[in-house]
Amino acid sequence: FNRVKKIAVLHQIKRLVSAAQDKSFTLTTGKPAYMRAYKGVISYKKPDNTVDEYDLVYVLPPVTCGQWILHAICNEIDRYYTGSSCMVPYGEKLPAAKAYFYSHYAYFRDVLLRQPSVLQGKNLLFYTHPRDLWFSDDELTYLFRYADTILCMCSLFAGELENKGTSNTTVALTGADKDFFHSHERGTGVVGFCSAYYPRKNGDTLMQIVKLMPDVGFRL
Repeated sequence: FNRVKKIAVLHQIKRLVSAAQDKSFTLTTGKPAYMRAYKGVISYKKPDNTVDEYDLVYVLPPVTCGQWILHAICNEIDRYYTGSSCMVPYGEKLPAAKAYFYSHYAYFRDVLLRQPSVLQGKNLLFYTHPRDLWFSDDELTYLFRYADTILCMCSLFAGELENKGTSNTTVALTGADKDFFHSHERGTGVVGFCSAYYPRKNGDTLMQIVKLMPDVGFRL
Protein backbone atom coordinates (compact mmCIF):
# COMPACT_ATOMS: atom_id res chain seq x y z
CA PHE A 1 0.00 0.00 0.00
CA ASN A 2 2.84 2.43 0.86
CA ARG A 3 4.49 1.77 -2.51
CA VAL A 4 1.22 2.46 -4.38
CA LYS A 5 0.74 5.64 -2.35
CA LYS A 6 4.28 6.80 -3.15
CA ILE A 7 3.71 6.20 -6.87
CA ALA A 8 0.45 8.20 -6.75
CA VAL A 9 2.25 11.07 -4.98
CA LEU A 10 5.04 11.02 -7.58
CA HIS A 11 2.50 11.16 -10.43
CA GLN A 12 0.79 14.10 -8.74
CA ILE A 13 4.13 15.91 -8.36
CA LYS A 14 4.90 15.30 -12.04
CA ARG A 15 1.51 16.71 -13.04
CA LEU A 16 2.07 19.81 -10.91
CA VAL A 17 5.57 20.32 -12.32
CA SER A 18 4.27 19.84 -15.88
CA ALA A 19 1.45 22.32 -15.27
CA ALA A 20 3.95 24.87 -13.91
CA GLN A 21 6.20 24.36 -16.95
CA ASP A 22 3.22 24.78 -19.28
CA LYS A 23 2.25 28.01 -17.56
CA SER A 24 5.81 29.32 -17.71
CA PHE A 25 6.06 28.38 -21.41
CA THR A 26 2.84 30.26 -22.21
CA LEU A 27 3.87 33.34 -20.23
CA THR A 28 7.34 33.55 -21.79
CA THR A 29 6.44 32.67 -25.40
CA GLY A 30 2.80 33.70 -25.72
CA LYS A 31 2.10 30.32 -27.35
CA PRO A 32 -0.37 27.62 -26.25
CA ALA A 33 1.01 25.30 -23.58
CA TYR A 34 0.68 22.20 -25.77
CA MET A 35 3.29 23.55 -28.17
CA ARG A 36 5.97 22.94 -25.55
CA ALA A 37 5.74 19.23 -26.40
CA TYR A 38 6.35 19.93 -30.10
CA LYS A 39 9.77 21.58 -29.76
CA GLY A 40 11.49 18.45 -31.05
CA VAL A 41 9.06 18.23 -33.96
CA ILE A 42 9.45 21.89 -34.90
CA SER A 43 13.26 21.63 -34.88
CA TYR A 44 13.36 18.32 -36.77
CA LYS A 45 15.24 18.44 -40.06
CA LYS A 46 14.75 15.79 -42.69
CA PRO A 47 18.05 14.10 -43.63
CA ASP A 48 19.20 14.35 -47.23
CA ASN A 49 19.46 10.59 -47.69
CA THR A 50 17.17 8.02 -46.10
CA VAL A 51 16.64 4.32 -46.61
CA ASP A 52 13.02 3.21 -46.40
CA GLU A 53 12.35 -0.31 -45.14
CA TYR A 54 8.77 -0.30 -46.49
CA ASP A 55 6.59 1.51 -48.96
CA LEU A 56 3.69 1.64 -46.49
CA VAL A 57 3.34 1.08 -42.75
CA TYR A 58 -0.09 0.66 -41.15
CA VAL A 59 -0.42 1.96 -37.59
CA LEU A 60 -2.92 -0.40 -35.95
CA PRO A 61 -4.83 -0.06 -32.67
CA PRO A 62 -2.81 -1.13 -29.60
CA VAL A 63 -2.49 -4.82 -28.88
CA THR A 64 -4.80 -4.47 -25.86
CA CYS A 65 -7.73 -3.65 -28.19
CA GLY A 66 -7.76 -7.12 -29.72
CA GLN A 67 -9.18 -7.43 -33.23
CA TRP A 68 -11.20 -4.34 -34.16
CA ILE A 69 -12.85 -2.93 -37.28
CA LEU A 70 -9.78 -0.73 -37.82
CA HIS A 71 -7.66 -3.88 -38.17
CA ALA A 72 -10.08 -5.16 -40.80
CA ILE A 73 -9.88 -1.88 -42.73
CA CYS A 74 -6.08 -2.06 -42.85
CA ASN A 75 -6.19 -5.71 -43.91
CA GLU A 76 -8.66 -4.90 -46.69
CA ILE A 77 -6.53 -2.03 -48.01
CA ASP A 78 -3.45 -4.22 -47.92
CA ARG A 79 -5.18 -6.91 -50.00
CA TYR A 80 -5.01 -4.56 -52.98
CA TYR A 81 -1.75 -2.80 -52.18
CA THR A 82 1.14 -4.03 -54.32
CA GLY A 83 4.06 -2.36 -52.54
CA SER A 84 6.01 -3.58 -49.52
CA SER A 85 4.14 -3.08 -46.26
CA CYS A 86 3.92 -4.03 -42.60
CA MET A 87 1.49 -3.53 -39.73
CA VAL A 88 2.62 -2.12 -36.39
CA PRO A 89 0.43 -1.71 -33.28
CA TYR A 90 0.17 1.78 -31.82
CA GLY A 91 2.76 2.21 -29.08
CA GLU A 92 5.53 0.31 -30.86
CA LYS A 93 8.40 1.89 -32.80
CA LEU A 94 7.69 2.39 -36.49
CA PRO A 95 10.22 1.46 -39.19
CA ALA A 96 11.28 3.94 -41.88
CA ALA A 97 8.74 4.06 -44.71
CA LYS A 98 7.63 6.10 -47.67
CA ALA A 99 4.18 6.46 -46.15
CA TYR A 100 2.27 5.77 -42.93
CA PHE A 101 -1.44 5.03 -42.67
CA TYR A 102 -2.83 5.76 -39.20
CA SER A 103 -5.97 3.68 -38.66
CA HIS A 104 -7.06 6.26 -36.07
CA TYR A 105 -6.05 9.88 -36.47
CA ALA A 106 -5.26 10.36 -32.77
CA TYR A 107 -2.39 7.85 -32.96
CA PHE A 108 -0.44 10.38 -35.02
CA ARG A 109 0.08 12.67 -32.02
CA ASP A 110 2.07 10.31 -29.83
CA VAL A 111 3.92 8.79 -32.78
CA LEU A 112 5.00 12.24 -33.98
CA LEU A 113 6.17 13.34 -30.53
CA ARG A 114 8.17 10.13 -30.02
CA GLN A 115 9.38 9.71 -33.61
CA PRO A 116 9.58 12.99 -35.53
CA SER A 117 11.40 10.95 -38.19
CA VAL A 118 8.00 9.82 -39.56
CA LEU A 119 7.96 13.24 -41.24
CA GLN A 120 10.42 11.76 -43.74
CA GLY A 121 7.47 9.92 -45.27
CA LYS A 122 3.87 10.78 -46.10
CA ASN A 123 1.48 10.65 -43.15
CA LEU A 124 -2.12 9.68 -43.96
CA LEU A 125 -4.64 9.98 -41.12
CA PHE A 126 -7.95 8.10 -41.17
CA TYR A 127 -10.59 10.39 -39.63
CA THR A 128 -13.55 8.16 -38.88
CA HIS A 129 -15.53 10.61 -36.75
CA PRO A 130 -14.99 13.40 -34.19
CA ARG A 131 -14.71 12.36 -30.57
CA ASP A 132 -13.31 13.56 -27.24
CA LEU A 133 -9.60 12.80 -27.01
CA TRP A 134 -6.91 13.04 -24.34
CA PHE A 135 -5.79 16.37 -25.83
CA SER A 136 -7.62 19.53 -26.90
CA ASP A 137 -9.30 20.38 -30.21
CA ASP A 138 -6.86 23.27 -30.63
CA GLU A 139 -3.93 20.89 -30.37
CA LEU A 140 -5.61 18.51 -32.81
CA THR A 141 -5.92 21.31 -35.37
CA TYR A 142 -2.25 22.18 -34.82
CA LEU A 143 -1.27 18.50 -35.13
CA PHE A 144 -3.07 18.11 -38.46
CA ARG A 145 -0.73 20.61 -40.11
CA TYR A 146 2.03 17.98 -39.91
CA ALA A 147 -0.06 15.37 -41.73
CA ASP A 148 -0.10 15.13 -45.52
CA THR A 149 -3.74 14.07 -45.84
CA ILE A 150 -6.71 13.70 -43.49
CA LEU A 151 -8.97 11.00 -44.94
CA CYS A 152 -12.55 11.77 -43.86
CA MET A 153 -15.39 9.28 -44.13
CA CYS A 154 -17.94 11.93 -45.13
CA SER A 155 -18.07 15.52 -46.39
CA LEU A 156 -19.72 16.67 -43.14
CA PHE A 157 -16.63 15.81 -41.09
CA ALA A 158 -14.32 17.29 -43.72
CA GLY A 159 -16.30 20.54 -43.60
CA GLU A 160 -16.13 20.65 -39.80
CA LEU A 161 -12.35 20.27 -39.88
CA GLU A 162 -12.00 22.91 -42.58
CA ASN A 163 -14.08 25.34 -40.49
CA LYS A 164 -11.56 24.84 -37.67
CA GLY A 165 -8.62 25.63 -39.92
CA THR A 166 -7.60 22.26 -41.38
CA SER A 167 -7.14 22.44 -45.14
CA ASN A 168 -5.50 19.10 -46.04
CA THR A 169 -8.67 17.00 -46.01
CA THR A 170 -10.11 14.63 -48.59
CA VAL A 171 -13.29 12.54 -48.53
CA ALA A 172 -13.08 8.77 -48.97
CA LEU A 173 -16.47 7.06 -48.88
CA THR A 174 -15.81 3.47 -47.82
CA GLY A 175 -18.08 0.86 -49.41
CA ALA A 176 -19.67 3.43 -51.73
CA ASP A 177 -17.79 3.01 -55.00
CA LYS A 178 -20.39 3.79 -57.72
CA ASP A 179 -18.31 1.84 -60.25
CA PHE A 180 -18.53 -1.29 -58.09
CA PHE A 181 -21.96 -1.07 -56.45
CA HIS A 182 -24.96 -0.62 -58.75
CA SER A 183 -28.57 0.18 -57.93
CA HIS A 184 -31.10 -2.59 -58.48
CA GLU A 185 -34.66 -3.52 -57.66
CA ARG A 186 -34.98 -4.88 -54.16
CA GLY A 187 -36.58 -8.25 -53.64
CA THR A 188 -38.17 -9.71 -50.51
CA GLY A 189 -34.96 -10.01 -48.55
CA VAL A 190 -34.21 -8.48 -45.17
CA VAL A 191 -32.33 -5.35 -44.11
CA GLY A 192 -29.27 -6.05 -42.02
CA PHE A 193 -27.39 -3.76 -39.63
CA CYS A 194 -23.99 -4.79 -38.31
CA SER A 195 -22.95 -2.36 -35.62
CA ALA A 196 -22.35 -1.63 -31.97
CA TYR A 197 -25.36 0.05 -30.41
CA TYR A 198 -23.99 2.71 -28.11
CA PRO A 199 -25.40 6.29 -28.14
CA ARG A 200 -23.35 7.56 -31.10
CA LYS A 201 -25.00 4.94 -33.31
CA ASN A 202 -28.42 6.45 -32.51
CA GLY A 203 -30.18 3.18 -31.77
CA ASP A 204 -33.49 4.92 -30.91
CA THR A 205 -33.74 6.27 -34.46
CA LEU A 206 -32.95 2.84 -35.84
CA MET A 207 -35.76 1.26 -33.82
CA GLN A 208 -38.17 3.94 -35.07
CA ILE A 209 -37.29 2.99 -38.64
CA VAL A 210 -37.97 -0.67 -37.87
CA LYS A 211 -41.38 0.16 -36.39
CA LEU A 212 -42.31 2.37 -39.36
CA MET A 213 -41.62 -0.49 -41.80
CA PRO A 214 -43.52 -3.51 -40.40
CA ASP A 215 -43.62 -5.17 -43.83
CA VAL A 216 -39.81 -5.32 -44.02
CA GLY A 217 -37.64 -7.84 -42.18
CA PHE A 218 -34.73 -6.49 -40.16
CA ARG A 219 -31.71 -8.28 -38.71
CA LEU A 220 -29.77 -6.29 -36.11
